[in-house]
Amino acid sequence: MRRYVILLVVSLIAALVPASLAAGADPGQPTTKAECKNGGWQDFTNAGFRNQGDCIRLVQTGVFICRDPLGCVSYAEEDPLRLATALATSGDAAFLGIDELRGVQIALDAAGPVLGHAVELRNEDDLCNPEGGETAASAIVADPTITAVVGTTCSGAARTAAPIISDAGLSMVSPSNTAPSLTAPDTHTAGYLRVAENDADQGVTMAAFVRGEGADASAVIWQSDFEYTQDLGEAFVGAFEALGGTNLAFEVAEPDGSDVADVIAAVVDAGVPDVLYFPVFEPLGSAIVTEARATPALDGTHLASAESLALLEFVDGLGADAEGMLFTVPDPSFTDTPEYAAFASAYFDEFGEDPLTLFSAVAFDATNLIVSGIEGVGIVDGSGTLHIGRQALRDALFATAGFEGLTGTITCDPLGDCGAYGFVILRVIAGELEPVP
Repeated sequence: MRRYVILLVVSLIAALVPASLAAGADPGQPTTKAECKNGGWQDFTNAGFRNQGDCIRLVQTGVFICRDPLGCVSYAEEDPLRLATALATSGDAAFLGIDELRGVQIALDAAGPVLGHAVELRNEDDLCNPEGGETAASAIVADPTITAVVGTTCSGAARTAAPIISDAGLSMVSPSNTAPSLTAPDTHTAGYLRVAENDADQGVTMAAFVRGEGADASAVIWQSDFEYTQDLGEAFVGAFEALGGTNLAFEVAEPDGSDVADVIAAVVDAGVPDVLYFPVFEPLGSAIVTEARATPALDGTHLASAESLALLEFVDGLGADAEGMLFTVPDPSFTDTPEYAAFASAYFDEFGEDPLTLFSAVAFDATNLIVSGIEGVGIVDGSGTLHIGRQALRDALFATAGFEGLTGTITCDPLGDCGAYGFVILRVIAGELEPVP
């Protein structure tokens, strides 16, 4: 037996996988007529019983009639339960999607059979873009044997994938989508959740920090081809102004940085800010820093960005121009736990390298959330067939509260935000990214 299996059994299953998964849960259904009587049938909301008679019929005859509003996915006793992923496994974001897929695989290995069924995984590539998200989701919903989805890697892919997944009655839990619009009241789709943090919180974290440092005026630059950066900029402005600050400019720049001189000039014309916030990507990030540092009016302006630029390669490339810059990044404190150490060791033993990002652990949690939901709502009829109500599973996922995961304690809100970790501030000091106390 490979050492990672031993580690998972001893450490992960004991500490991370819900007790039902570790023990091999029984389905949440009545086994005696007494459980159906005196209104007891109403306790089994996952079964969709219309009355006491439906409940007693299942107990006595083993006959189950699916009345779930979104239908049921059913598996004969000998068939595997099937899940899908929609993760970026090619292109520039492949390192992230592959890392997440590995987290999913470790979680399924740790969980073992689900209600007596082995789990089979279908993997689709979301390509980290809207077109890829649409293609991946369409392939998944064309397969009626899929119960639920872990995905997507990128927020852009989720914008097209989530409506398709949701309209088909499936539920999808993302390990790394962070765009605020995905869980905003007017744009959220009914079957979408994420265990990743909401970038609105990232913007709030930076706004609160710079206001605490005495910044009264801000300006924002976002990137024209990434709606995500606009969302994050708007979240920052909303929080900054709620804390008594004033935002002077909200400018957009081309991704290649070709118009940065004009954008910086527009910022200065609007009034010199105490902080310039630009949650963008490369090469635009470097272009903004270089132009801002060359603009005398901005000599006293703090430069702040998000996790997209919080890379040593970015800092090293800018040299002295990066000194003093501020960044928000996901709080990595959960990686200091013995449970994460066991996970990382299991990952290394299986894949021959350390986890590539924090998001393999988030994908581990996303998978366990789905499996736990299935354990809670599945019904096994008299023939041994497993039935999973799609609405019942969706309701169970959104009702998640106090779920102890690898990344922390997970509770989902009505719009699908389930993230257990927050954000911290890093500052460039002597060329290094240092945590701010």
